[in-house]
Amino acid sequence: MFDIIIKGAWIIDGSGSDARVSDIAIRDGYFAHIGPIGEETKAKLVIDARGLYAIPGFVDIHRHGDLLPFQGKGTDEELLQGITSFVNGNCGFSSIPSSPGHFEELQRYARPIMGEIPHDLMGLSGKAFFQRLSSCPLSANTGYMVGAGALRICEKGFESGPLRKNELERICGLLNELLDAGALGLSMGLMYVPENFTPADQLVEICRVPARRGKLISVHMRGEGSSLLSSVNEVVDLARRTGGKFHISHLKAAGKRTWNDLLPRALDTIQRAKAEGVDISYDVYPYCAGSTALYTLFPPDAQEGGVASLVERLRDPQFRARMRRELAEEHASWDNIVASTGWQSVTIVDASDESCIGKNLEMIAAARRISPADCAMDLMLENRGNVPMVIHSMCQDDMELALSSSDAIVISDALYAEGGMPHPRRYGAAARAVSHYGKRFGLSRMVRACTALPAERMGLSYRGRIAEGYHADMLLLDMNRFQDRSTYTDPVQLPDGIHSILVNGNIAVREGNVLGNYGEVL
Repeated sequence: MFDIIIKGAWIIDGSGSDARVSDIAIRDGYFAHIGPIGEETKAKLVIDARGLYAIPGFVDIHRHGDLLPFQGKGTDEELLQGITSFVNGNCGFSSIPSSPGHFEELQRYARPIMGEIPHDLMGLSGKAFFQRLSSCPLSANTGYMVGAGALRICEKGFESGPLRKNELERICGLLNELLDAGALGLSMGLMYVPENFTPADQLVEICRVPARRGKLISVHMRGEGSSLLSSVNEVVDLARRTGGKFHISHLKAAGKRTWNDLLPRALDTIQRAKAEGVDISYDVYPYCAGSTALYTLFPPDAQEGGVASLVERLRDPQFRARMRRELAEEHASWDNIVASTGWQSVTIVDASDESCIGKNLEMIAAARRISPADCAMDLMLENRGNVPMVIHSMCQDDMELALSSSDAIVISDALYAEGGMPHPRRYGAAARAVSHYGKRFGLSRMVRACTALPAERMGLSYRGRIAEGYHADMLLLDMNRFQDRSTYTDPVQLPDGIHSILVNGNIAVREGNVLGNYGEVL
């Protein structure tokens, strides 16, 4: 007796193989049989799936929904777009660890990325954090990385310079404890203050902790503009020195001067490193705009001391004059993306002045009759640094080149700042990759990029495939209707064409309704 039999679906199993028509049997939360099943075989539920496509549930290993379970919001938004498993704690940002002495600094740093960290998470041990997570209702499977930025802030705040010997030892010990408790790996945000203050030798020592355990180390690189190649080489060097399993987050070439030049060379560098035995991979989201915090546009030394210190400096006329000069030109020491793409490329996601939401900085500045640089600084002051943005900085050719490789993993990099007009990738990245780019690069390849490939890379055992012995996480799709609907001007739109969703062998979504919390802690 099976729990569920699905009859006559077009199966794309996540392996990269072409679609085939067959049956699927599920028992005790796992795929028990893939192949023809006779009419005499019994099951508690039989689903006639003729004309539908069965694919593995999407596995998004790069989101920033760290706080959803602890805010009582659950993970329905993710599940309803077909994501059955997702991983938080990326780009060096995570809600753990934290310390009372630096908690407010962590709050300001993380707020535009993940929202407001509840105070009752402050100072939790890894064991206590994952115990609390296990008690939260989860409609999708949910896992966490440890952010290297959060580790440094917990120990040292936003103080510049290298770590002292005892600080480095405590960070490595804390990372070990969090990995023991259930964290899936380490994420780094080398572009961000204070992480970018950490010298190479100390980064190596920190990375050796997950490397010894075979855990993934994902990296938001130091630069994605004119310094892209040196940044890729930095990750390759870390991988060589540690022997670790490294992964480049949201590979892109940002800024018009880089287009159709640096991205092909970066991909070549990655492929040559792999051929030499370096364990390295990358992911990409299927859009030409990114999203992060407005404070990242300012020079790294201006951010020393944290977001609150930057905001306070912006009250000083002399400092503002310096920022106008520095934001107007490119620099060898840091990537000034706005100098290359222009202020019209920066769209404000949320602000206390609601008239700014969804408008670019040139438009807002014109309405205020000030320069765009002054407008950016004023918005930082008005919102105490909490200004999420969308920045249109990539070109279609580069994005498609990165996406076209059989090695490419698709992610969303979804941000969860409160309110406003978020990037459409939060609601439709995987659906866009499969429905739109599946036509261009092959449906089976795009399904694999959204399912089996990310699951394998993150070390999520027996997920991401429709195969016997794997967790029965699966989507049934009407492929004639399946497509993303989220846009830059109307982002809060879920995909069309999802018939039903299974999580751990349970019917979790039917006709757009969530039927239960069947997710697990990854």
